[in-house]
Amino acid sequence: MDKSNSFLILGNPGTGKTHLLKAISNDFFLKNKKILYTNPQKINNYLESLKSVIQYHNIFHGFDIVCIDDFHYINKYKNIQSDIFYLLKNRSINRQKVIIASNNNEYAYQNIESRLFSRLQEGIHIRLINPDMDVKMHYIANFCRQNHLSLTDEQIIYLARQFDNFRDIQTVLFRIKTSQALQTGQAKDTDSLLQQEVSSVTSLKLTPQAIISQLSKFFNIPSQQILSATKRRDIVRTRQMGMTICRQSLGMSYPRIGEAFGGKDHSTVIHSINNLLKLIKKDKELQALFQSVKQRCEQLLR
Repeated sequence: MDKSNSFLILGNPGTGKTHLLKAISNDFFLKNKKILYTNPQKINNYLESLKSVIQYHNIFHGFDIVCIDDFHYINKYKNIQSDIFYLLKNRSINRQKVIIASNNNEYAYQNIESRLFSRLQEGIHIRLINPDMDVKMHYIANFCRQNHLSLTDEQIIYLARQFDNFRDIQTVLFRIKTSQALQTGQAKDTDSLLQQEVSSVTSLKLTPQAIISQLSKFFNIPSQQILSATKRRDIVRTRQMGMTICRQSLGMSYPRIGEAFGGKDHSTVIHSINNLLKLIKKDKELQALFQSVKQRCEQLLR
């Protein structure tokens, strides 16, 4: 690993960031290194529990490797940002390696301390992209071999074409495995079972349409108006939130977001998202409202 000692793994949901982080942790574990594998919520909960006992405690002391998953949730825990800043600042002195996994960096850094942002920029950034068809097929074939699951080449191709990330594919495979294990008597046709599980996972998946539907329910605004070209202030703000969630939670390109929101031009999408991000930096109530809507939408990802 590089002498910089800090690494930021970036990618869209489901591209394998957590899997890579755990693989790195396991590799260091086999080398008898002391590893802390955590996330912003766990760090916050631990430090909160110590408040009444001790004024300051370095949660990262004594570890050779510190792995922080789901770093994009750092925005929710402002009180731990100083701890992470000092971790990154002193990593060379303490001979620690810091490896962070986060969703796309354009919003992972939103509303964090400027000094922490600067430290993050100093590290090596590793960006994961959505897997191509060959990689997805190879992943499915390996899963089947390791779990004694029998899928034909045609079924593997079908499954690989349905999703663009590992998480959804893995969910379908585990469901098929569990379903077959629970079946008694006549085994269900694998083709039918595969199609059923793909449909089930797809229905739970966060999509632009699902986001628009959640916005419609939350703000009591018809979906057609959100997709329209109306300039009514409340609808414009709702539309901007939807576009921003699509960008942040799904990693969609600006042209694709524009298509999903009634055929808007990509420059309109960029302007809308940038405008909302500027506003929520100044308006704490709007920021809280946006985070509430976003969390509601992201429940569909779990």
